[in-house]
Amino acid sequence: MVERRLFDIRKQKLKKILYLLLYTAILCLVSCSEKPRADRIFTNGHIITMNEDMPEAEAFAVKEGFIIAVGTNAEMREAYTLAEEVDLDGKDVMPGIIESHGHMLSLGRSEMRIDLQGVNDPREVVKKLRERVAKTTPGEWIDGWGWDDGAWKEQMTAISHELSAVSPDNPVWFAGLHGYNGWANAKALEMAGITKDTPDPEGGKIYKDSETGAATGILANAAQGIVTRLMPPLTVEQRKKAFEIAGEELLKNGLTSVHDARITRKDLDALRSLKTKKKLKLRMENPKAGGIQNNV
Repeated sequence: MVERRLFDIRKQKLKKILYLLLYTAILCLVSCSEKPRADRIFTNGHIITMNEDMPEAEAFAVKEGFIIAVGTNAEMREAYTLAEEVDLDGKDVMPGIIESHGHMLSLGRSEMRIDLQGVNDPREVVKKLRERVAKTTPGEWIDGWGWDDGAWKEQMTAISHELSAVSPDNPVWFAGLHGYNGWANAKALEMAGITKDTPDPEGGKIYKDSETGAATGILANAAQGIVTRLMPPLTVEQRKKAFEIAGEELLKNGLTSVHDARITRKDLDALRSLKTKKKLKLRMENPKAGGIQNNV
């Protein structure tokens, strides 16, 4: 009886083992036979692959933000039956463009500053400054750029008093389009110590009223530094915002990778913070600059 009972126990254990092996084998067969998955397939497009073996295609599949397959409409539909299909309706698709020499911070900053590029009406300049002052804390710097410093000195001089009047509590600096001249309001001139008696610095010029001798606010070449050196450096948060704006602008125009050599340690802090929060949506290569050799 004891031997019989031991035999039955062994038999039950063996059955359990066989069932487990069979179940494992079935799972393996199911998983091995299951078709590969994709989140979406894009069909009916003109795909430029940059691959000599297959320079053009009409469809591709994407999984978790990466292209995993390229081919015909039929091939993608057959391979990825569960994927959402997006009809490209004949649109061209090509790999992202690589910017070989760009300055992302400058690009982003240009969008954050008051944009005066192409503004021909002096009243519009005053309007833009008045609107920005209303959104800015007293004492905080306001900067803009883009006025045509090659052809617009007289116009800027003519509205200088009006511009200063709408910004009495904020220092203002408007960089010229070509970089040779800038304009500072009365508050900024006061902070810089520029008066009618201030001599021109070497390599620069302080424009003054022909009748009163008072500074008009326009500073040329090296004279610009008298004011710009007073402007505080960007905070990490301001840098992050500028990089985000630049990234969106580049992606909108098909650029997905950037080589930027003008990167400081504070810039790296901002970029790494964006990357950690998954807000840096393009690739960045940072060649050696200022002793920093890091990629983001």
